[in-house]
Amino acid sequence: MAEKPLNQSSPRRAWEETKESFHKIWFFWGVQVVAVGVFALLGTIFAPENSGRLASAVYPVAGGAVGAIVGFGIIYLICLIKAPYKQRDEARKQLMELKNRLAEAGYVEALTWDCIELSNKLKSFSTINNHDRSQFQKWSIDVLNYLDSKNRHQESLQWLRDVSINNVQSSGYEDVLRAYDAGYNILLELHKKLTD
Repeated sequence: MAEKPLNQSSPRRAWEETKESFHKIWFFWGVQVVAVGVFALLGTIFAPENSGRLASAVYPVAGGAVGAIVGFGIIYLICLIKAPYKQRDEARKQLMELKNRLAEAGYVEALTWDCIELSNKLKSFSTINNHDRSQFQKWSIDVLNYLDSKNRHQESLQWLRDVSINNVQSSGYEDVLRAYDAGYNILLELHKKLTD
């Protein structure tokens, strides 16, 4: 089922749900058959005894027609009563999804700032030592663990291909700097996806 717009009024939403109920045979046609049957029976019971054949046939048919309208009204009323609750639940779901996306975007932004800070620190010395390599390795592993935990397979593969360094302890200044730049670009693209 398609997602319903949240700016729909409850009566409009009820009308849409009523139209959708046409396809739910057990619900729509079950209510209609019962309503038509009950009102046709009432039409037969309340038909005047001394009326002619035509009149005694018209009462059940009229009762059935009224039953069809009443059945439709019952379905609409049920949908109208349920509409605000469904809309509330859908709004909560969309808010939770938005909250999670914004939280994820904030975390990606923090990882990006870590990248900038570590990269700038490395550039300011124009050399690399074991402490810098350890910081890079920790940052790289943290990002990769985050990507894996969020099932971001495409970004994880790109990270492994462009950022990860197999032997960080023997890597040079240029290798680590290139890896920081590649990581920054991946995180920037991910942040863009999350905030669009």
